[in-house]
Amino acid sequence: MGGSAIRHEPDSIDLLQLFPEVYQIFQQAGWTVYFERLGEFDQEQVLEFAQNLQDNFSMVQGVRISVTEEDIVEVSGLPATGTRWFSRKTSVLNAQQEFLRPDEQVEPRGRGVSLQSLPQPWPSVAEFIKHYLTCEGRYQVVYNHDFVLMNHQRNGRLINIPYFLLGCIRNMSYYCRRVKFPMLSLTHHHLCQLLIQRGFAQQNFPLHVPLPIPQPPENSQQAQTSQLPESPQQAQTSQLPESPQ
Repeated sequence: MGGSAIRHEPDSIDLLQLFPEVYQIFQQAGWTVYFERLGEFDQEQVLEFAQNLQDNFSMVQGVRISVTEEDIVEVSGLPATGTRWFSRKTSVLNAQQEFLRPDEQVEPRGRGVSLQSLPQPWPSVAEFIKHYLTCEGRYQVVYNHDFVLMNHQRNGRLINIPYFLLGCIRNMSYYCRRVKFPMLSLTHHHLCQLLIQRGFAQQNFPLHVPLPIPQPPENSQQAQTSQLPESPQQAQTSQLPESPQ
């Protein structure tokens, strides 16, 4: 698809719930609790957060925002269990080979493999990982770090997701401070907003973005199984005109 890549997470789980088998994979991994907390964000606040991020804190409108693995555990609801890993440049024990079964073949593409060559339902799983966790927007190629995260789901090779997300926003902040157009380097907008909201609430600072309202248990999957789209991208271009990419 043309145009610039969407670098922020979806603000709901509606699109994910159109794929019951895929939703169950994320639910069993314990990640949907985080996805359900993602709400609105203030892009100016997120940019200020990114440009002011230091080792374990940032400053937004004069308010000190704590930014640690423990803070991400609290705002995301994700457990800090598994390997503490982030570097996308470092291979993790042949993640691709470990992910694939002996009878499964994939098509090499650049530094990764073609998304559509993954066994079902993993093309959609990989896409949603890119939507919610890596926010990189490169949907047609599956890279080593994508396989690491899918091994968490398929093979129980647990990755500490709060630590991974902390690495993502630190990496994003590094580029936002060095490029001419930092807005184009912003990622993980909703996660940053959750941290900002928590910092504001701790210091009784007025919130400009409403806190996300917890969603009720999933009860909206009925009537969605008659004509399920083949992929998340197809769903975005058909019956969900306002859905994120």
